[in-house]
Amino acid sequence: MPKWGEHHVENQKAMKITPQIWGSKRDIPGWATLNKETKIAIDKAFKTNMNLVNQYAITNSGDAVYYLRNLNGDREVLYAHGYIAKKYLGHGKDGETIFGGSFLNPDKTYVVKTISNYAKSYILLQMILHRICQQSDKPGALTTFKIDEVNFNYMFYKADKPFTTIPNIGKDWHGALSEVCYLNQWLLQKHGILLWDLGFANGKNYMLDDNGKMRWVDYGGAGLVKTKDFDISLKPKGDKWAPYEKVLKNTKDNKQLLVDANNDFIKIAFFLHLQHVIDDYLQKPTDNINVWMSTAQLNQSVTHEIYNDILPNKLQEPWVKEMFELFKSHDFTNSTTWKAMGKYIDNHVNT
Repeated sequence: MPKWGEHHVENQKAMKITPQIWGSKRDIPGWATLNKETKIAIDKAFKTNMNLVNQYAITNSGDAVYYLRNLNGDREVLYAHGYIAKKYLGHGKDGETIFGGSFLNPDKTYVVKTISNYAKSYILLQMILHRICQQSDKPGALTTFKIDEVNFNYMFYKADKPFTTIPNIGKDWHGALSEVCYLNQWLLQKHGILLWDLGFANGKNYMLDDNGKMRWVDYGGAGLVKTKDFDISLKPKGDKWAPYEKVLKNTKDNKQLLVDANNDFIKIAFFLHLQHVIDDYLQKPTDNINVWMSTAQLNQSVTHEIYNDILPNKLQEPWVKEMFELFKSHDFTNSTTWKAMGKYIDNHVNT
């Protein structure tokens, strides 16, 4: 693993390689000296991903994700699936995220996210979100993204710069939060799905663009659940998807709350998210919230117990406690609830 400073320009000079479209594998400078693993990787990618071919050749490595150590000694992505990281944006169970350009066109920038094996368990749900994000009438908070539909190893979307983290727990956050509510209102009303995971230990799953507008940034399938009104026309069809159906079923057996919407679970996720954001900003311990959120995913009996016995005691912020009391009897799988919560935040919190 290279250390900080051994970046892509120096690697290119050392290999005497300028990224380009190669007519033949043997046209790549130093082909004879590349190791066996690298040659095999280049052979597999040659007809489909010339950016990745250049990455393999420059690094002399068959790793599709190539790392370095940053100044703090932490591992960060240098290259991923043919893209050069200008900025490392973070990581989670779903994968790692970078901002950068491709080897062949580095000035055209994207947000690129690798898809972990964990995230691939939910690829059917991610494909549902992928189809929704292609629609011209989607809310402005959603971004049209592309996905590697050969191996499901990464997804990406065009971006001139990364979105920015919400800087406070005041008006900026409250305004973004109400927009998240309206986003779920639209998703439920039109497609019978909702985004339950607003973000915990790895930060919020919504950010701000240059105009201060909320933008959703997590397009992994594990953060999506279907209601009884799910639009089945969005479901991927064909024999290709049969293995993924089996994987999703097995995953659901182990984490029962992460495929089909459960009212109590969604309430837990929403209100624990609010308290977590506030505690994190005030530098209070948040570990227990993360633990309870993870535990709530296991089965309905655990979820029911956490909702009744744990959640009310975890909520400390006055407006969060008040909002919980007002909405705890509502159905969080219904679009009208999210519309009402958005209005409540706009009229009573974001003032």
